[in-house]
Amino acid sequence: MSLTHLIACTGCGETMSFEDGYAYIYRHIQEERLRFGFQCGARHVLFEEVLALAA
Repeated sequence: MSLTHLIACTGCGETMSFEDGYAYIYRHIQEERLRFGFQCGARHVLFEEVLALAA
């Protein structure tokens, strides 16, 4: 739990509140998930292969 708090407060290179840090990290994780899905689609990767990569 302390590591999560540390990452949320300082993980983006600046000190911020836990709530702001968590929202920042969550937003970037969602962007990466969408980017991954888009890249797999652009490369015609089958859905089953994507699931295997994500497991």
